[in-house]
Amino acid sequence: PEVWAEFREFEMGLLAKTQGNPQAQKQQAQRVRALFMRQLALPLPGADRLRDALASFEGGLEEAARSASAAAKAEALAAAVAGAWQERAALESRLQEASRPSVTVGPADTSDEKSATPATVAAEILALEEASGDRGRILVGHLRATGSAPKEASRWRCFAEFHSSAQEHQRAAEVLERAVRHCARCGDLWLQLHCEGEGAGASVEALRDVLERGLLALRSAPEKSQESEAHAQELLLQHADACRRAVQNLPKGQDPVELLAEMRATFERAVGSAVAAGSDAGYSSQALLHWMRVEAYAVRDYKATVQVGNRLMKLWGAYYNGWSSFIAAVRHSTTTDVYATVRDLFEQAQAQVADYPDQVRSDYLQFERECGTFQSWREAQRKAHQFQQQQQQQQAQ
Repeated sequence: PEVWAEFREFEMGLLAKTQGNPQAQKQQAQRVRALFMRQLALPLPGADRLRDALASFEGGLEEAARSASAAAKAEALAAAVAGAWQERAALESRLQEASRPSVTVGPADTSDEKSATPATVAAEILALEEASGDRGRILVGHLRATGSAPKEASRWRCFAEFHSSAQEHQRAAEVLERAVRHCARCGDLWLQLHCEGEGAGASVEALRDVLERGLLALRSAPEKSQESEAHAQELLLQHADACRRAVQNLPKGQDPVELLAEMRATFERAVGSAVAAGSDAGYSSQALLHWMRVEAYAVRDYKATVQVGNRLMKLWGAYYNGWSSFIAAVRHSTTTDVYATVRDLFEQAQAQVADYPDQVRSDYLQFERECGTFQSWREAQRKAHQFQQQQQQQQAQ
């Protein structure tokens, strides 16, 4: 209510300067009247005093600037929200009580640990506002909830989601910019900020700024943690994905070379960061796998797919799933005939795969049947048969 009062006082100061200009006075009086009505439409205390203040305001105006329907409209607005105020009056009283500074006299362990705090009461008020379904009230509830507990990342995530779910990505990004000032080392918030920025139509340059600030914050902790490094790598991968989407959204005829170069450089940083942090090969492998798939299925760059895939196989060469993904990516990355390349990859896979060697040979036989010559298909059959005989002999021994 105090904020509304100061707002009205400002507008009434402007009203005083319209003396001698009936038209300007009428317009400015309507602005002040609108502030009265907007406040009366909210479930706030002091509705009776506010209606009295409105009546005094109307009485002090010249006849031409008065509103005959103002009193009735104010009565209707106040009646409409009276029930809502009764629901929240007790909560508001508790919030005021919890916000007062207090001193506990006596042993420290005798204090009431379950006493309400501004943060817990603000959360209850937010739940009440959400139940109302009024987006204006919910917005204020989120503002109060984050203001009472600015270091709680979950409050900021909920606030951002409130805007994002309504496709208000720019507002969500603004909320998250405030969030990362309070929770600078929360990786989820940086990821969400980057995502909402892209949703709001931010340029790649602006997204790059979010990326660099996020990496700096996440890696500024005195003690490095695996969780923060995982968030850093995910932020890098998310930026690489944003560059790829920017390429797809380029106007026809515009050169994508710079965006593709930034995408690949960001993927390279994601792979390198996992190695530099001393993480296990899983982080590097996941980054390389994602990079390979983007090159194959989105960019359709055969050469890049083969290069990244070969790097991945140095880490995943013993696993069937790795070779299966690599071969599928290579076959999809180009419309030209890559029979020789794929055949060479199958030969390498048969020599390296340790977990499902039978499946690799079965896949290779099917590949030769579908894409090879009669001679190559028959040769693959003979080799598969010889391998089966060797296995049977070993089992018999």
